[in-house]
Amino acid sequence: MTDHAGEWRCMWEARVKMPCDMDLNQLRGTIEKSKEVLADLAPGSEPAQDHAALIKDYCDANFAKNWHVVVGRHFGVHCIHDAKQFAFFYVGEIAVLVTRTQ
Repeated sequence: MTDHAGEWRCMWEARVKMPCDMDLNQLRGTIEKSKEVLADLAPGSEPAQDHAALIKDYCDANFAKNWHVVVGRHFGVHCIHDAKQFAFFYVGEIAVLVTRTQ
């Protein structure tokens, strides 16, 4: 079995799972918004549905509709997605999954 643990890249102060299938401008904006939204989260506390909703609203407003956002701790993802419409990254200890459907 292949070890995939090393497939992370630091970008804009976030750890991004590679390969990342999102336009770099979209990724940067989404990471910056995620950092802004999660900045008020106390260390060790869990993100709320409102955190994901704010990131989703940003993506819907800036990159077309139908984005799905999951935020939390200790989860991974394996999914089929539309081309150039997927990112999985960490802001500090919080994982953020962003994907778009049509």
